[in-house]
Amino acid sequence: MGAKSSRSVALVFPPELERKIIELAAHDHPFCMPTLVLVAWRVKEWVEPLLYRTLFFGSSYRLEGHLAPRADIFASLIQSGKKPASFFHHTVRNMLISDYDSLPAADLILSTCSGVENLSIAGIRQRTALPALAGLALKRLYCNLDGLFGSQEKIDFTHGLFAHLTHLDLFYLGNILPTTLSGLALVPHLSHLSFQDDDYRSHPSAPLALLQTCKSLRVLVSLISRKGDHARVDDTGILSYPRFVRMARRPYAADWQMGAHAGDDYWVRAEAFIARRISGEVDPFQNILPRDASES
Repeated sequence: MGAKSSRSVALVFPPELERKIIELAAHDHPFCMPTLVLVAWRVKEWVEPLLYRTLFFGSSYRLEGHLAPRADIFASLIQSGKKPASFFHHTVRNMLISDYDSLPAADLILSTCSGVENLSIAGIRQRTALPALAGLALKRLYCNLDGLFGSQEKIDFTHGLFAHLTHLDLFYLGNILPTTLSGLALVPHLSHLSFQDDDYRSHPSAPLALLQTCKSLRVLVSLISRKGDHARVDDTGILSYPRFVRMARRPYAADWQMGAHAGDDYWVRAEAFIARRISGEVDPFQNILPRDASES
């Protein structure tokens, strides 16, 4: 009896429970994922897709505890043929490219990772990224549209790129003519829209016009870029729309990564603030989210 009780007992979990435990460990400790994939073949099948779920290239910022992939190594993996195209389609969901023009493999990566739903792409100057994005069913897009389409005159909000889009962060709104901007009303599922507060100087009446014409728009955010930069804007009628929020956000790459990894970004904070305005918890005519609350 004593000999029996001193024996170590191997715990065997049902496969579903074992997978859940492994995936939770990978989510909470991303740096352990390269080690976890070596544990067993079944563990590799569970963890490897999580390893590639969120990719960011060219950003100097890396969320603490998370891996920073290299574009050249990832492109080599694609070209090696070790993984079928379907693997990348089904695994990669979030991608940030901080300087498209300086990333030679950008088109290959974008066209191969055809399941990307959340894309931030900047640095489009000499090349056009539009063909590489043609096959994506994006839900969230952060970009400079006149760079993406080649010029502001060519921006087409009926393009298939916008068919599934719900969240859009417009870089350099000031480069877009008001007549072109009005085309946002044609984006069928657009519920969240943001731009830099500085762009008020070129389009002071844009927020009110967008709220009136984009019927599906639930959240409109003007991002305050400098400390204390609460420049006066044309707010005639705008205060009656609780959906409009002016706020600061964390440094851009940090906020995007927090949203992709943990679902905590400026969109979420804006939604919570709007809910408090509607409920009367805060002054419904207060449309500036205090900096400490917006950056927490």
